[in-house]
Amino acid sequence: METIILIAVLAALGWLAFSAMLPTIAAWILAALLGAISLLIIVGNPVAGIIALKRKRSYSSLPFLGGIFGVSSLLFCPIHGARYFAWVPLILDLTIPGFLYAVFGIGAFRVGRKDRLESHSDTRDCPSCGRENSVRARVCPRCGFKGEGSQDHGTPDAG
Repeated sequence: METIILIAVLAALGWLAFSAMLPTIAAWILAALLGAISLLIIVGNPVAGIIALKRKRSYSSLPFLGGIFGVSSLLFCPIHGARYFAWVPLILDLTIPGFLYAVFGIGAFRVGRKDRLESHSDTRDCPSCGRENSVRARVCPRCGFKGEGSQDHGTPDAG
């Protein structure tokens, strides 16, 4: 909800800036403010992620906001030609290429993805109770089912 409000406010400010209702000094202030926020987010996301990795903690980034603020900053900037480089913050914001890689690069939405993941899994379902157990487990911890000669737990013996 906050993102929608933010985009609406930025759109209204953009309309004011492009319709020449906003004086040049105000356009400079707005561009500098949005640029500073963009820089803080674009640089802060990977730095905070690296720190979280070193401390072995989880981290939640601010996806897309650094790029959006950067684009807005360059669109409001009164320098002639700055608008032609408005795409650069979208590339510099690592959450956007990371999102595109997660969706298209590793095939998060490809058909048959679940089957490929299951074939490389180290777990099997117990035929007795249905619980997912390690393939190395010889006895199901839930129901006590024994694989009886088979090394893969959950695969019935051919016999």
